[in-house]
Amino acid sequence: MHGRSLARWLERGTRPASAPREFAFATGGLQQGYVIFWRQWVREVLLPGEASSPGLVRTWFGDAEVETHRAELRERVYDRLASDPSTSATVPEEALNRIKQYESRWLKNTDRMRRALHSTGLSEAVKRDELDELVRLGYLGPDWIDRPAERR
Repeated sequence: MHGRSLARWLERGTRPASAPREFAFATGGLQQGYVIFWRQWVREVLLPGEASSPGLVRTWFGDAEVETHRAELRERVYDRLASDPSTSATVPEEALNRIKQYESRWLKNTDRMRRALHSTGLSEAVKRDELDELVRLGYLGPDWIDRPAERR
């Protein structure tokens, strides 16, 4: 759910007509969270205590107190171009504000996409104007709204 629909490419075998993204987003696989990539900056927001198994939580924290770590939030921003990108960086305030602005927009659109994709049709879960906006942004293919629910 990076903000670009691949429907046209998958259905017609042509390259999607999407502009390059200014930001790229990735979601966690084994742990809850996401990462935002922008130019030289990377922002991580992780919930390592929400891993898919207690063993993964133990490997992250080094103890057996899985439940105590359930809601621990780990946030950091680093310079991916630095000689040691593993260290946290001081990000210019303007850059951090811009990252957080895109982060907020992405989280909102991702939530709307989940509701749209899990609905069985046009319902109160996602209003028509929200679906139109997701199509305009490239999150959904242009013909998605008019498809029968069983083909979504």
